[in-house]
Amino acid sequence: IFGGSTAVGTLAIQLAKSQGAWVATTASKRTAGYVAQFGPDKIIDYTSEKWEEDADLKGLDAVLDIVAEADALTKVQEHKTIKENGRFVTILNHGIGFDPTAFPPPQFARSMVLKNRV
Repeated sequence: IFGGSTAVGTLAIQLAKSQGAWVATTASKRTAGYVAQFGPDKIIDYTSEKWEEDADLKGLDAVLDIVAEADALTKVQEHKTIKENGRFVTILNHGIGFDPTAFPPPQFARSMVLKNRV
């Protein structure tokens, strides 16, 4: 979850954990303590670490981008962050545009969709 300290990020962490998911999220050093109370398994300090180089973040079922990180989908694809047929979900990402078929795979959702067993 990119943006674990946001309102949507904190909710997403809790929903994912309630369904038994392993959850990693990004936060700054300043907000990491706040984010930790929601129970993510891993917090990555985006100000000093590159999430795309983290060995734990390979072959995931899904990535949720709350903050519209620059080139997030490209990084996810290049670094094999999600597994084949994984999901990249974003609230907004100018790099993707409005045509979700322009970037297959992974499957893409233009708006946040919650579903069981992500």
